[in-house]
Amino acid sequence: ARLCERTGVTAQLAVRDRTSMLYIVRAISPDRQQGAERGLPNARHEAHAVASGRALLFDVPEQQLDDLYRDFTFMDFAPPAAQTLDELKAQLGGDRKQGYVVCRSVFTKGVTSIAAPVRNREGTAVAAVTVSGMTLSQPEQEQAARDQVLEAAALISVGLGFHRRDNAQHE
Repeated sequence: ARLCERTGVTAQLAVRDRTSMLYIVRAISPDRQQGAERGLPNARHEAHAVASGRALLFDVPEQQLDDLYRDFTFMDFAPPAAQTLDELKAQLGGDRKQGYVVCRSVFTKGVTSIAAPVRNREGTAVAAVTVSGMTLSQPEQEQAARDQVLEAAALISVGLGFHRRDNAQHE
């Protein structure tokens, strides 16, 4: 709720279930209160097509990605969602380098989402904090929201026992 208040857009926490994302907590921005988002949490989206999913996939080893997406039909989703496993791996490589994901919505035109992984004590990404909204398409709003998402993910991670100095490979 605090992240929603600070950014002015919808904020959510999601976990990955194989190739799907399950949204478990959501604070809806005032301008979206009457929209389709009202039915969440417990909604699902395909992980490769949303920011939260990519934030939880970018640490997955290549062989596990190959196994996870072996029989997956990427072309069921419109670009900018990856259309092949190789394209997804390329996206994840860029996401991994920056430590967060910025994604233009496959589902709602004009919506931008920003996500960062939440890590447990061992440094494993176990959830993703995401914000999404129309106003994030402006560079200054995107940057401010990104900083807030990274801060929220870090605070939750610390609450789960994650300490950067112990897990430097995830910085």
